[in-house]
Amino acid sequence: MRINDLLWVMDKDGKNKKKLTEDPFRDGWPDWSPDDSKIVFSSDRSGNREIYLMNADGSNIKQMTFSKTQNTDPTFSPERSRIAFNSERDGNSEIYIMKHDGSRQMRLTQNSYYDERAGLVTRWTEYTIYKKDRTENIIMGN
Repeated sequence: MRINDLLWVMDKDGKNKKKLTEDPFRDGWPDWSPDDSKIVFSSDRSGNREIYLMNADGSNIKQMTFSKTQNTDPTFSPERSRIAFNSERDGNSEIYIMKHDGSRQMRLTQNSYYDERAGLVTRWTEYTIYKKDRTENIIMGN
């Protein structure tokens, strides 16, 4: 028998419990947006773990990543413009970022180690990414 994981919210005192997801899939690794309007999470509803975004009330669930490998541990940047997450799309787990709408997904780490826990980043760092025609500063952190 498969046990599914659902996402719930409640008041700090444990009252007013509300189920946000009601499905046969494993939903987990949630993170609130800094303004508390959105929740980003990982789910296997597409067959493997992908990153999803929904309104804080559980409505308007939108798939953000589309790969044939695992994507987990999403977390918002403090200004809500980016989401960091783990992905195994390049053969082993690396940390990626994307814009809050799912666009401009890019890898931040690239090594033979198993990079994980993007969702547990306690301090965000400024990464300068050098492209052929531009330099882009990306602020990641709490």
